[in-house]
Amino acid sequence: MAIILSINSGSSSVKVSIYRSSSTTEPPMKLADAHISGLTAPPAKLTYIRGSQKVKGQEVDGIQSNEDACERILNYVVEDRGLVEISSRDDITHVCHRVVHGGDYPNAHVIDQDTYNHLEDLTDLAPLHNASALAIVKSCLESLPKAKNITYFDSSFHATIPDAVRTYAIDQEVAERNRLRKYGFHGISYAFITRAVAVFLSKEQEDTNIIALHLGSGASACAIHHGKSIDNSMGLTPLAGLPGATRSGDVDPSLIFHFTHDAGKPSPNSTQKMHISTAEDILNKQSGWKALTGTTDFGTISGSEDPKCKLAFELFVDRIVAFVGSYYVKLGGEVDALVFAGGIGEKAARLREVVVERCECLGFRIDKRKNGKEIKDVVQDVGKESARHKTLVCQTDEQFEMARQFDLSYLVREVDQFTVLMRVFAENKACAVSIRLVFMGREREGSSFKAGHSIFMNPQNPSVVAAAKAAEKRYLVNKDELGHDLRKHECYYDLFPNAACYLSVKPAFLFRDPVRILDSWKALGWDNVDSLKLWSVLARLSTDRGTNIDDMQKLNLLILAEKTTAAFTDGRTFREYRKERFEALTWKLQLSCDDECFNLLSDIYEATLAASLRLKSGASSLLTTLKKLGN
Repeated sequence: MAIILSINSGSSSVKVSIYRSSSTTEPPMKLADAHISGLTAPPAKLTYIRGSQKVKGQEVDGIQSNEDACERILNYVVEDRGLVEISSRDDITHVCHRVVHGGDYPNAHVIDQDTYNHLEDLTDLAPLHNASALAIVKSCLESLPKAKNITYFDSSFHATIPDAVRTYAIDQEVAERNRLRKYGFHGISYAFITRAVAVFLSKEQEDTNIIALHLGSGASACAIHHGKSIDNSMGLTPLAGLPGATRSGDVDPSLIFHFTHDAGKPSPNSTQKMHISTAEDILNKQSGWKALTGTTDFGTISGSEDPKCKLAFELFVDRIVAFVGSYYVKLGGEVDALVFAGGIGEKAARLREVVVERCECLGFRIDKRKNGKEIKDVVQDVGKESARHKTLVCQTDEQFEMARQFDLSYLVREVDQFTVLMRVFAENKACAVSIRLVFMGREREGSSFKAGHSIFMNPQNPSVVAAAKAAEKRYLVNKDELGHDLRKHECYYDLFPNAACYLSVKPAFLFRDPVRILDSWKALGWDNVDSLKLWSVLARLSTDRGTNIDDMQKLNLLILAEKTTAAFTDGRTFREYRKERFEALTWKLQLSCDDECFNLLSDIYEATLAASLRLKSGASSLLTTLKKLGN
């Protein structure tokens, strides 16, 4: 079991969500939420929620920094006797950190010294955004020495932005040397939004096209084509694009030099470790709605008749609509939905109404009745049924997204892999799972699964097919090997009638043969467990106990068939199944096998397994093909 802290450290607050993951078919379970706000506007206040227990707005003393806030939260969590999963800090196994700027890192990274040093280098690129997160990382490395720390980057989701979009029209030698390009941000939120909206629309993520708006104190827009970012309103830093509570958003680059002659000088807020120019300080901390109205509370701005507030509201609407129109064109009008998210996107019904009304020419229409309702669901429709495109609100959850990504990537390397992969299928509404995971394929448009399909071998249990079809599933994960009976245990590319057929199904998983491939992930390794027949284990037991090896072989085959009928559907590991089979075998042979005996047999088995791993016929060509055709 993993106990995960998911930490979101901002400029004025620290949010921590605690999750438990047991590598079952269920998503990570949230145990508690903790939040300390007011770091830049004391007094700091603690909010803590665990089940029915709620502490809201409790003033806390002695909080001078993000590290102090995180330390206070850790103490509160450990001291909460109702949180039985954590009795000491040693019970925390993993810590997920949101880091805004990951540079060229396309994926999350386990923190080691090299990673930490690289992120420190990036602090010069984003001093106002990475410094607080890295301070928390360093604090956790010291205060949670037994936990593994993993960083998730807001910029990673936007690694798919095309070169023409990410490139600035400046000297490219200088740009490359200084890593000056568009990176894009709010990526963890957009990853959650994309997946949640795809589920809501009953579409595959790779078939989903949306214009997403993450609107909060920091605001951005994102064009998502086939589930991937093709543009984001933010740029080299989160300053670009939409204005925010204290950020200017896009301005003429020369403006700041007319605004102040000290633009290039160090800001009074600079520290020895955080070098901030006066220009950065003004545009990031002294601009936005605060500069226009004197308040950062958008709720107050939205409901005010004050001319300054009206101007700020209209300015924000204008900038949002401009990006919606631009991204609509970039998506060629193929837009499934306009999605509002973030604190303002979720709560500001009037803003949603005005933005959508300005975009009616594009096919979006707001339903005032639905838009006025409280947003309770993860994804909620607020558009008119007659509209060409949907208008949705998504309650994004960056802490959960980090825990979920951790669960599906890092946890899979540390615990039984089958149960984690079951999770992948279980979360896919279009997928039916039938005991063993072997193959997932997409059929041609308009077709439905049926027994005898040329891509799938006939299932041994027709009721599985009937159930899958009745549930309108498009995928079936069959328990048998890929291929027909004559080619069992083999992995041949030519199982597919032709290359076009292969491309149409694009296998994501191949199991039981020594090939395991994750589409878009790294290969996790080889598995040949059920192909091996415990020869060396049986031989050792036969020698030690004087039992006939042939009798043991026959019994083992019967037990193997009996004990693996519903294997890996209940969350147990390989070792647990193996122990069950060994115990059944020795019991039927009237042999005693204590834990020491079992460990010995397991060691022999695993050593034999490691020595016997090899690619089977056709696997190399299949892997080569997958590499060429995969992501």
